[in-house]
Amino acid sequence: MALADGSPVTWAIDMTDGEPALLLALPLNHGQEVLYLPGRLVNRAADGYRGEGKTDARDAYVIADQARMRRDLRPIRPGPRLTTTDVAG
Repeated sequence: MALADGSPVTWAIDMTDGEPALLLALPLNHGQEVLYLPGRLVNRAADGYRGEGKTDARDAYVIADQARMRRDLRPIRPGPRLTTTDVAG
């Protein structure tokens, strides 16, 4: 996936377990880059941005801005596929 000007799209997220797993599967399965920012890093970085209080919109802005500026963030790599089955008991 690329932007209209041809530059590549980079995704960034601060959680990798639980609910975000399905969201992560989409870009990763299409070969797109997803960067991981630990929640601690987001919380500390947020102190340097204007505004008070913790909101999802503010966190999203901080995550996007940090992903744009930092070069030390690790990309998420797809792991082995998990298969689950229900066992009747």
